[in-house]
Amino acid sequence: YQVLICKEHATGIQNVDVHLRDQHGVASEERKSIVEHCRQWQIAAPQDVELPAPLGPLIEQLGEPLDVYQCRITSDCGFCTANKIRMQKHCNNVH
Repeated sequence: YQVLICKEHATGIQNVDVHLRDQHGVASEERKSIVEHCRQWQIAAPQDVELPAPLGPLIEQLGEPLDVYQCRITSDCGFCTANKIRMQKHCNNVH
C-alpha cells in the first residue's frame, strides 16, 4: 500500500517529522534520524493510495479493527470512517 502507519494512533502518516513532534514529542535529532530512515521507502501521496476493499481481509499491521460507520445510502459506496462528523459530511457532500 506504500503507507507509513503509526501503530499507537492507528493512522497513516503523511509527514513523519511533524507527527513525531506533535503527537509523540520526539526531540529534533531523533526525528531527523527516523525521517532519514523512512526515506528508504517509497511512500504514496494520500490521494494515490489504493484503498483495501471495505470490510475486506484485515491488515495485520494495523492492529485490531475499530468500530466504524459504514455508508449504506447506495450499495456500491463502501465509505467507512470511525468519525461520525466525517460520515455526516460524506453523506451531505457525496449523496
